[in-house]
Amino acid sequence: HLSRVLRLGAGDAVTLCDGCGTDYEARIEEVNAEAALCRVVKSRPAGTEPACRVTLLQCLPKAGKLETVIQKCTELGVYEIVPVVSRYCVAEPKDFGRKLPRYQRVAYEAAKQARRGLVPRVGEPMALSALDPVVFDVLLMAYNGYEETGTQQGTGLPLTKALDLRWLEVFDSLYCGDPRPADVPAMNFWRAKDVYSDHLV
Repeated sequence: HLSRVLRLGAGDAVTLCDGCGTDYEARIEEVNAEAALCRVVKSRPAGTEPACRVTLLQCLPKAGKLETVIQKCTELGVYEIVPVVSRYCVAEPKDFGRKLPRYQRVAYEAAKQARRGLVPRVGEPMALSALDPVVFDVLLMAYNGYEETGTQQGTGLPLTKALDLRWLEVFDSLYCGDPRPADVPAMNFWRAKDVYSDHLV
């Protein structure tokens, strides 16, 4: 690809990435159809990575949609993807170990396409009940189907907290690439009505 498609040769500058968050400015010294020899000039942290590391806990979807989730979330900047099994999952994690290299390859190709500095790790499936919220700085969970009365349709589960606008400010700052940990409220779990939709976050 380097020699035949990009038609680069000795003396041309390239940017290399180790897939672990570091970019290297280098210059090609030799190139042939099989390999290229480059001399690294300097290194720097990858500039394409979000300031906040997001771990996606994705309940197993059916009909092979997990590949699409992995691809798009990698392109969006997710740090790690962990498949989760809940009581409502239709799909089962059978033969997941055999599929895992394929899923990791999807993440690798999506990271290259998006010029990511990191390749997200796709983890083994875990039970939702085994999730430990303490390991995360902030845990956001999206719910669908809540009524205006403050209960979940068909379950009768009440909202445990009122809307906390502070987390919306923090959420906005994270998306702008300027996280302010000191602004995060002294809690690691919010359950509040999302003012932009009928979801809960």
